[in-house]
Amino acid sequence: MVRFFLRIYDTINNRRWHPVSISLIVWAICLTLASRINYQEDISAFLPVDQETAEYTDVYTKLGGQDRIAVIFNGDTMQMIPAMDYFGETLIDTDTTGMVRNLQVTIDEEYMLDVMSYIWHTYPLLLSDKNFSHIDSLLFTNDFVRSQMEDNRRLLMLPFGSVVTQSLPWDPLHLSAPITSQLQKNEINDHYQVIDGHIFSKRDKQGIVLLSTPYGISESRQNERLVSLLNNVADTVKERYPGMEISNIGASVIAVGNASQIKSDSLLAVTLSVFLIFVVLFYSFRRWGDIGWIGISIVFGWTVALGCIALFYENISIIVLGISSVIIGIAVNYPLHFLDHLRHEPNRRNALKEMVPPLLIGNITTVSAFLCLVFIDADAMRDLGIFGSLVLIATIAFVLILLPSLVSQRKQSGKVHFILPNTDLKIPRLFHQLLLPLVVLLTIVFGYLSTHTSFDSDMQHINYMTPEQRENLKQLSSSMQASDSLITAFAVSKGDNLDKALIANEDLLKVLYQENRIHHITGIGDLVPSSEMVQKRTEKWNALWKKHAETILLMKEEAESQGFSSEVFKPFFDLCNADSLTINYDNPLQKTIGNNYILQNEKGQVHVVNVLQIEKNKIDEVKQTLRNEIEEQDLNAFVFDSTDVSSSLVTVLSDSFNYIGFVCGFVVFAFLWLFFGRLELSIISFLPLAVSWLWILGIMDIFSVQFNIINIILATFIFGQGDDYSIFITEGLTYEYAYGKPRLKSYKNSIMLSAVLMFIGIGTLLFAKHPALRSLAEVAIIGMVTVVCMTFYLPPLVFRWLRTNHGVIREVDLTV
Repeated sequence: MVRFFLRIYDTINNRRWHPVSISLIVWAICLTLASRINYQEDISAFLPVDQETAEYTDVYTKLGGQDRIAVIFNGDTMQMIPAMDYFGETLIDTDTTGMVRNLQVTIDEEYMLDVMSYIWHTYPLLLSDKNFSHIDSLLFTNDFVRSQMEDNRRLLMLPFGSVVTQSLPWDPLHLSAPITSQLQKNEINDHYQVIDGHIFSKRDKQGIVLLSTPYGISESRQNERLVSLLNNVADTVKERYPGMEISNIGASVIAVGNASQIKSDSLLAVTLSVFLIFVVLFYSFRRWGDIGWIGISIVFGWTVALGCIALFYENISIIVLGISSVIIGIAVNYPLHFLDHLRHEPNRRNALKEMVPPLLIGNITTVSAFLCLVFIDADAMRDLGIFGSLVLIATIAFVLILLPSLVSQRKQSGKVHFILPNTDLKIPRLFHQLLLPLVVLLTIVFGYLSTHTSFDSDMQHINYMTPEQRENLKQLSSSMQASDSLITAFAVSKGDNLDKALIANEDLLKVLYQENRIHHITGIGDLVPSSEMVQKRTEKWNALWKKHAETILLMKEEAESQGFSSEVFKPFFDLCNADSLTINYDNPLQKTIGNNYILQNEKGQVHVVNVLQIEKNKIDEVKQTLRNEIEEQDLNAFVFDSTDVSSSLVTVLSDSFNYIGFVCGFVVFAFLWLFFGRLELSIISFLPLAVSWLWILGIMDIFSVQFNIINIILATFIFGQGDDYSIFITEGLTYEYAYGKPRLKSYKNSIMLSAVLMFIGIGTLLFAKHPALRSLAEVAIIGMVTVVCMTFYLPPLVFRWLRTNHGVIREVDLTV
């Protein structure tokens, strides 16, 4: 490979316009492509999921109504209802582009009448087996028909008789009462109260206006426009009603806040890091040209990577770009090491010849480590693996192919300026001997503590929310919780289509109804029957009225005695004599209750959700019992709660973490062995990484720093950056041993400068307000401080032990 790059250098060195033209053309093409890419801000894209976790999270997030936004009103209760009405009117007038969907300022009573009308027309198909048994017994009761007819006459005399008039022709015996009772359990009144048609929370008396966004949670640009519209309308309302507090909460609102905070934090981190890096580079090099070439190398690699990504992907996570300072911390090593080496070897060709091996093997191992992320089942992880690899490949290509011909020829070695103490400071051998037992002891302790390192899978901990949003979310959650002693679980049936999912749900409900430790079940229940159930209920209904044919005659007599026309109840009599009954799934009931509990994923699979309320101290026992029943009866269903979502994510994160650690370690060691060709040199280079990893995990456990879906990627970064440092230290040691020329000092200075730049690039993320970005900085700083210290201490120590004996060079090296 050295000859390959030297030939390129010899070919283009005397034709400098060639590399300039090539780089400008490539840069312009990639910049054009990069301008077309879209950016997503959904943190959940970093979640690596298996099939079970995917099912849990899909149901859990969709059931939470990620397209819904709640506008919350706090203030004078006398002004709240007119303020809510004015908000709705102003929003409709202002929303000229139709961004707001399903605006609900008041309860739509007309729509609820449509639901009731549908029930009156189809209630025979919505009755459960228990309802049929109860009706059967009622029809055998003496005077049941007479009492119902008397009640009907009295009801018609009441002020709301018009509503009853609509139901009586279809249900004069009030047989649909169990259905309306079940319907009320699913209504908003379970968790809220309705005052003058407006929705209020029961606990906090907050006014609530509901609406939907037509955009997905990752479409932050469009959602940002919608949130801006809501805020502007809220300001208008507050001008008319001073003292009224209005705020928004919802998944899309939180996503917009996340996107905005990530952008501002990233801009701050990149701006601050660029400035500080520039100061350090200027102090160290004192050459504007060298600083410029470092910047050009990074910009070239960055642009080419984005351009290549745009060729194959339409979208990329903005969080991937938000951690750009971390990737820059690695990429900056390549031009930095080459330019720094020119101060000791001014001949560009000789410098290239000496720098190709360590730079190239460092790049290969780091790129290989990043590419390990491609095999993790998470979109953003794959984005990061590919993007990081492309940045490093494009940067090293620029440094090894174009930079040697573009940089000016050096006549003499430049003077080294550095802000840290002399890295070639001789440390007494006694200090090394005293320090080694301490390092070994701490490694054993940290190795033990590393087994306790934990993962935080709670998305709220890595989502950015304002204090107001957290309070609103807390209040809404408390309003939805039936009791402090109860916890919510979900029993879900599934099928390839709606009918199969409904059939599975009917089997699941039999299991749920048998479990007496479930306090409450909310869902579609018997309100949305499958085709099989429709047929069974039709047969039951027909059999019921064949059995009670005399009841129909009695009804006609009692109706006439109460003054009813003989034709009033004809629709009911037709129902009783119908040979077949049908149901239309495109109905008001399906659009209300059904849409709340019947979910469809991207693959077309349908989930029917039942929400269970179970005592906290019995939740695990009940879940296990239900799972055993589901398994024994081979039902197409599953049961979970929020803790299962977290625990399954922890399991997947742990597996992904172990995968990254083992695979990255194996790949790095394999390439080190291939590069050095000697096992002992490979071990010397890999030893700082292995020891550092135990220290990192142990220190994280001591300071209660947890891994999450974002900072877990730093396992790749630490291996990638650490192996570069180890390679240079080992290369310097072997060079001095083989040729007797000083080289280690140059490499150490270069590593220290690189480390300072890296700490600046990552350290600026500590100023971020977004928890995900800040967690990156915390873990990275712990990791890289450890890696740098171990790289400077362990390789020279082990190398000296292999090559010398009490300071005297061994006649035969201790090698493998």
